[in-house]
Amino acid sequence: MVTVSSIASTIMFADDTNLFFSRKDIDPLVNLVNCKLEKITDWFKANKLSINIKKMHFILFRTQNKKTKSKISIKIDDTEIFQETSTKFLGVINH
Repeated sequence: MVTVSSIASTIMFADDTNLFFSRKDIDPLVNLVNCKLEKITDWFKANKLSINIKKMHFILFRTQNKKTKSKISIKIDDTEIFQETSTKFLGVINH
């Protein structure tokens, strides 16, 4: 396992990388994710690697009673990452 961040959990398989962040409140979580994605993007650029932003998305797991009041904005290079309600991970669909 490659350590991308001491704050993010990482799962890598073939050419797929999944980052997992956790915080009790949504605003600190969004700020943390955007900050870490900026650092990861800088590392990719410094190493002449690219990220396919079109294939990126995020999913938010939370308890039913915690509704998000505002729109969540996760970005890489000022490009907004699309939020999904479910995703396929290693052949398993997660909701």
